[in-house]
Order: sequence, then structure tokens, then C-alpha cells
Amino acid sequence: PDVDDEGSISPDGRYLTYAHWETGDLGLRDLATNTAKLLTNTGGWEKSGGEYAQDSRFSPDAKKIAYNWFLPKKDGKPGGYEIRVMNADGSGVRTIGWHGGRGYAFPVAWSPDARHLAVSDFRVDGKQALYLLEVLTGKTQELIAPGPFSGGHRGAFSPDGKWLALSDYRANEIFMLSTTGGEPHPIAPHPANETLAAWSSDGKSLFFLSNRSGSYGLWQVPIAGGREAGPAKLVRGEFGQTVKAIGFTTAGAFAYSSAAGGTDIFEASI
Repeated sequence: PDVDDEGSISPDGRYLTYAHWETGDLGLRDLATNTAKLLTNTGGWEKSGGEYAQDSRFSPDAKKIAYNWFLPKKDGKPGGYEIRVMNADGSGVRTIGWHGGRGYAFPVAWSPDARHLAVSDFRVDGKQALYLLEVLTGKTQELIAPGPFSGGHRGAFSPDGKWLALSDYRANEIFMLSTTGGEPHPIAPHPANETLAAWSSDGKSLFFLSNRSGSYGLWQVPIAGGREAGPAKLVRGEFGQTVKAIGFTTAGAFAYSSAAGGTDIFEASI
């Protein structure tokens, strides 16, 4: 009940990271024992002054967790988001990028060798950029220059590390980008809404969520050389009208969130 869908599933499917909004901490839920613990210790909103964790991603070997951390404006410092990495048990926290920069930066995906992170940066001028961040040194490489492209809401590296699949949340399409640079190109374009789920373990196909059949379903499209190599096919349908992918486990289980209830409208005097 205290989790959200901003985190990720561990490769073995046992743990789920999440933003614990009651305190602003990064949480970890054990799905086998149905228990949870906090990996950070803000002391609560009043004590921290407004610090919080938001987006988090397990490394491929499950030994580390990358996440963004918001720092409020304090002591003359502008505040903003940092990209941090910790060990999976909450120890060894260190900031590896952005250091409180303006805008909204968050980790998108780990490279297969866990040496790099794809980081998306929504800037205050309304533009977005995508970077490759070296975990050990903090060095950055620009993959997509600041511009109107909004890919990076969700992403996944191919198993060989040569390609990065991205969800574009404005266009509701999936794009493919070479990790050596270049322009992203669409995958399985369709007028419906499409969001990335994951690569297949052999790197020969992509899974994605689409409502092209009416309600959302999980689809699969073959990939060769970074491009679609055949028509997409439905793997499972009837996920409902509101669904968000969290990730796949190495055993092939698909973790996702589904919104319950609806939206109310209220009237109040001003």
C-alpha cells in the first residue's frame, strides 16, 4: 500500500524500489515476505526541509540502485536534482551527476555491464536532453542534444549494449537510438499510445504496451540491427485502460502498475 511505480523490479523479481512519499525516502519492498524498509533516512519532511527520492533503477546485477534525489533551495544554494548511486542494502551512497542542477534529471536505464547510466534531463527551458553517464567517474556523453524530443520517460539498453530503446511520452511512440549517437528512429509506429516495456533476453525483440487493440496489451516486435524486423504481435491483452510498465525479471515475469478508481472534480470558493 505504500509503494508507487517510479521504481524498478530487481532482476530476480524479489524486490521493488519505490519513492516513500510519507517521508521522502527511497523504499525497498520485499515481495516474498511482503515487508518494506527505507534505504535512506530523511527523518521526515519537516526535518529534511523537503529532500526526497523519486525515480530509481536496479543495476543488472542487482548490486546497486541508481536514483535521483531532490535538494531544496538552502543556504544560498539553488537546489535541484542529483543523480545518486547506492549499494542495494542502502550503504555507499554517492552523488555521480548533476549535483543539484536545475530541471528534472532522472536515471532511465543501466547499461548491461553496469558501467553507464542513461540519464534524461528535462530542463527549465522546456527542452529535454539525454546523456550517457559513467558511473565510476561521473563523466557524461551527450546522446540527444537539448530539444523537443521527449524520449527517455522510460528506456532499456539492448543486451549487447549497442542500442537504447526509449519511450517518447509526448508522441506516445517508441524510438531506437544507437549508443554511439545519431538520430533516434521510431519502432512499430502506430496512432495508438505506445510505451516501452523491455528487451527480450536474447536481444531479438522488444516488448511494449499498446492500446492499439482497444485496451492496453503487451506486444512484441522482432528487432534486427536496431530496427523492426517484422510485424508486432499481441502477447497478452486486457490490461485495462491505465497501465504502466515497471520491468521484467530474468525469469520472464512482467511487473506493472494499474490505476484503480477514477478522478473527482471539486468546487471550492476562493
